[in-house]
Amino acid sequence: MDDVGRRAFAAARAMVGVRFRPQGSDARTGLDCVGLVWAAYAAAGRRLVRPRDYPLRGWARAQVEAGLTAAGFMPVGGAVRDGVWR
Repeated sequence: MDDVGRRAFAAARAMVGVRFRPQGSDARTGLDCVGLVWAAYAAAGRRLVRPRDYPLRGWARAQVEAGLTAAGFMPVGGAVRDGVWR
């Protein structure tokens, strides 16, 4: 994990307990999962492309991967398993 990744991870951990708000991207008013990633990276000094008007459920894996790629994330090595915490 690079330095920006470490800072983003620390920022995300600091946001644990922030209230949930659909489409939320500000820890002061509430976050959803996409907003948490966006806010954490912003706090780490890296502005990501923030999708707007995304559905709260139902994105296919390909849509999620395309969004992550558009935001500048890259795949890492190793086997990928849906829904499994490593």
